[in-house]
Amino acid sequence: MKKISQQKKITFLISFLFILIFAFIGVRLLNNSHATQAIYNGKLIGMNSSLGDPNDIASLNQLGVNSERGEIDMSGTSFGNPNYDGTTANWVDQLTTAHIVPLPIMNQYVEMSTLNQTQFASALVSWCQQYCAGGSFYNNNTSANSAYAPQTLEILNEPYGDWWGYPVTSADVGAYASLLKQIRSSLNSAGLSNIGILAAANDNWGGTINWDNTLATDGGFNYVQGVTVHAYGDHGSGSQYDPNGNIVIPTGSVGSATDGWQQVYYVHQLLDNDGLTAQANSIYVTEDGWCT
Repeated sequence: MKKISQQKKITFLISFLFILIFAFIGVRLLNNSHATQAIYNGKLIGMNSSLGDPNDIASLNQLGVNSERGEIDMSGTSFGNPNYDGTTANWVDQLTTAHIVPLPIMNQYVEMSTLNQTQFASALVSWCQQYCAGGSFYNNNTSANSAYAPQTLEILNEPYGDWWGYPVTSADVGAYASLLKQIRSSLNSAGLSNIGILAAANDNWGGTINWDNTLATDGGFNYVQGVTVHAYGDHGSGSQYDPNGNIVIPTGSVGSATDGWQQVYYVHQLLDNDGLTAQANSIYVTEDGWCT
């Protein structure tokens, strides 16, 4: 009995050690935000991760990544620093020097219909005049490489989501379309017509309405130079696996709801059918996961 008891102790210690290891790995991944791919015109262009570790830049270069997404949240009447990445100056300096183009997501977590569009657009223009391509930040700044300055801005993170405990309505979609129009007009008026903006697209989320179709009807896609898709797939019994348990990623021109890529093909077809060829060919997958 003593021998069996000792084996149980050893088994328990080993199990506990593995739990600690996996817990550490989990925390590490969370601290690095969501390390996800970004795809532009079918090409891997970047990752969404933090630069907390000095080795991150080297890893991005080794992987051939040439763009990194960073969330810039509205704070009061201006935009703050990127989440998890120190100051905006440090983020831009590090990435551009390493020949990595920052992809800022200009964001504010408020109910869509309550967002102050004029204030948001004004703050965005001020930020862009400093940090976007041609911005004042690069004047006499030897710590940054202006050739890799941001030229594209993602507008809001998943505005179609039920973040506030209410279903997204057609009025919310209309407000987002109006915001895109306001931002495009403000950038153009400030001499920043060279800076592209990206609209959030999603065909199967948004409460009781179809987000993409409603946004297209409201003309929201007309004011942008590309769209973003979060191509998450199911992670339960509906996931796509081969007989060996490996995830199957579609390689053709169509996808299904379970592999997540159907959103990419759907929005491409939608935009193409509306004659928005440039937008249809500029789809950024800024988040993905599970079986995508």
